[in-house]
Amino acid sequence: MERQRMMSLRHRFTTESGRVRSMVVLIAASALIVLVAALMFLNLRDSNYSLDEDLTRNGLRDRYVKSPDIPNALLLKREDRPSHRPLNDAEWRAADHANHVKPEDFVLGLYLKNKARALPWWIMSHHHVANLVLDGQPVLVVICEICSSGTAYNPVLEGRRHTFRVVGIYNGSHLISDYETGSFWSPFSGEALHGPLKGSRMERLPLQQCTWAEWLALHPVSLVAYREGESRGGHGRNFKPGRWGLPGPFKESLRRSFDPRLPPNELVLGVEINGQSRAYPLATLDKTGPAVNDTLGDQEIVVLHWPETLLAMAFSRRLGGEVLVFGEGEDGRIVDRKYQGHWNYAGEAIDGPLAGQRLSVIPAQVEEWYIWVANRPATEVFGAGRLNIRSRASSSELTK
Repeated sequence: MERQRMMSLRHRFTTESGRVRSMVVLIAASALIVLVAALMFLNLRDSNYSLDEDLTRNGLRDRYVKSPDIPNALLLKREDRPSHRPLNDAEWRAADHANHVKPEDFVLGLYLKNKARALPWWIMSHHHVANLVLDGQPVLVVICEICSSGTAYNPVLEGRRHTFRVVGIYNGSHLISDYETGSFWSPFSGEALHGPLKGSRMERLPLQQCTWAEWLALHPVSLVAYREGESRGGHGRNFKPGRWGLPGPFKESLRRSFDPRLPPNELVLGVEINGQSRAYPLATLDKTGPAVNDTLGDQEIVVLHWPETLLAMAFSRRLGGEVLVFGEGEDGRIVDRKYQGHWNYAGEAIDGPLAGQRLSVIPAQVEEWYIWVANRPATEVFGAGRLNIRSRASSSELTK
């Protein structure tokens, strides 16, 4: 009797255990089905992702977007933030009436149609973008105090002027958008990355970075931007060119890891010609003298740099059918070796047979290494793997 009772209990236990196992298997299978369905839904949603729909649905909040055109981009709220409202058609004051600018202030300098203009860093940092018309010519100027970069463009495409503002952060710097089409642009390559104008590029215009005192040394008759009520203590006040560090959102938006060839925040002059680019570290240029003769993209160029300053520009060495060679005279000034004339850092001959003539500017930009290489990962670095010799021209060399 006892044996039958034990067998009955064992049978009941076995049956209950089987039911439990079956239930566990059923629950696990159901969970797996739900998980697979969720993954399929997410994949489908990602494949159908539309940045334009995202902007419509979520325009009033900061968020990262998944568009393949601008991966890792952080788009800011749709309404204009005070520091992202563009500077439109600035007021200009003559240098001798510009009491709002100090000699040590950093400026973005433009020399167009034989007229010099400067935009102070501390004013531009309140806006980041300036939509200007200078003597009838539309001009776009963009600054990023984070990456120490400033650029200028002709914003006219197919006969239509485009005006811009900052809309987000992408690849280590700002992301800008034109009001006319809503396309998104990289301000430091001038290329449209997303939208109706995707693939378009704006024409680069020459722009110099230096202090107000250095700019006036080159262009004594200059205009400078003025804004009533602008404060030196506002947005971007803690940033100076080459300042160490990179804020989190800017670092997270980078498409690639830091390139170790140079420190991320090292200042370089970036030059690009015919698809070939080269970075000239300002620290290296400080050692090579004020003039570096080079060839880039099959063009003979000279890089002029005022040592220990931000002022650096690139020019074509070809003038009047011949290629000039530049060096440093015994007085430390820039000279051309054939005519023995002196030149200034704006590429203008100030004495000698070529006095008054100017070299053709090659658009280039001073900025931190990380942002230059982020947009041009295949760039070369001047001075890498070769000895830099100061290009000093003695009086005997000048006669050769």
